Amino acid sequence: MMKSPNPSIEALPGNIMADVLSRLPVKTIIHCKCVCKNWRELVSDSYFVNLHISRLPAGVMIHENCHFEVKPGIMKWLEIKGEVDDTRLHHDFVTLFDLSLAPALQNSNICQVGSVNGLICLWKYASNHDNIYICNPITREYMILPRQQYHTEKSYAAIYYSFGVGLLTKEYKVIRIFQPSQAQNLEVYTLGTGQWRRVGHVPYLLNESYGPYVNGCAHWIFCGRDSPKELYAFDFDNETFSFFPSPPSEEIIGRQILGVINGCLSMGVTSDLKFTIWVMKEYGIRKSWHKEAVFKQSMDLLIGEPVTGLFGLEDGTIWLFFREAVCW
Repeated sequence: MMKSPNPSIEALPGNIMADVLSRLPVKTIIHCKCVCKNWRELVSDSYFVNLHISRLPAGVMIHENCHFEVKPGIMKWLEIKGEVDDTRLHHDFVTLFDLSLAPALQNSNICQVGSVNGLICLWKYASNHDNIYICNPITREYMILPRQQYHTEKSYAAIYYSFGVGLLTKEYKVIRIFQPSQAQNLEVYTLGTGQWRRVGHVPYLLNESYGPYVNGCAHWIFCGRDSPKELYAFDFDNETFSFFPSPPSEEIIGRQILGVINGCLSMGVTSDLKFTIWVMKEYGIRKSWHKEAVFKQSMDLLIGEPVTGLFGLEDGTIWLFFREAVCW
């Protein structure tokens, strides 16, 4: 049995202890869980998690997996180090979470569908069923959400997920949309409730499966049957979709993907001749969409595969993710 920490340390007020431990690196935090029950509860508390994350350097969670094998893969957190005229990704990972060590994830295909405040939402998908997991890669803990209701549907449905937290309620929620469907196809799971709720019908066709989380909302590109592509936002507080202003329509001709750059909603537009990145400088204000960068060639053609992810840092560095590559 592990011995308790020094009594004088244990006597410190909880907020002081949280402040001290939150300055430790991730690998040390993992070991702190094993010291005693009090420390384990402390580092698992949402206040501590948010405090610790606020003090960490910028990083990216990379999911390494072989697309030809039915395995969950490995999640690696790598830090991004910014220097004068040089931003690089550290090759030594900060922490590693081998998903195959989790019994519930073994012999399955896994993909990430969202990340908020250090928690990652994982989707375990298969031909006849799927499951959702909320994972804390720092503590290497995860929870399994109940099976969704759509399995009672007999018809085939494409499934889309997003993960976020309400700005007012502070409730963490997973939303899922299955299409096509004439019935209610929007379900919400609030962490801690133990059940999914069907809350409405989404009449629009989703253009991308990933809905980036910004300012309390998930964002998607929808394509109506008789209308051009438009942006819609799902508010995690009131659980409703609403129209969201997009860049000038004459400027967004081509394949589009949403991302987050320095905390702002962004959009990448790919055509045969160029790749353009737009950033919304003031959230929700149409006129604040700014053409951040233009590459005089198609990134899809340059890399040989389509862009699947987009995000940027405070220093102006923009990262593009592909299925088999990363560039910045």
